[in-house]
Amino acid sequence: MHSPTTQQEENILLKRQNEELSAKLQQLGSILTRTKEELARYRVSNGKDPYEQIEEEELLRKKLDVRLLSTTLSKSYASCEDWRH
Repeated sequence: MHSPTTQQEENILLKRQNEELSAKLQQLGSILTRTKEELARYRVSNGKDPYEQIEEEELLRKKLDVRLLSTTLSKSYASCEDWRH
């Protein structure tokens, strides 16, 4: 068991790390938003729908995520089955 002082120090460190990660996440979110806006302007200048590709990309990403999750679950299940036998 940790002493109260050690727990306080650990909490302070974790809080700082959380704040740093939150700031980085906010920065990256801003960069992503600007990038999407720039891409949309570029697509409009070429006479295309500014958001069509983004929606298609998100759909493909979701499909990929589902496949990766399915593969991971299959491997996990197989591992559990191997462990049982």
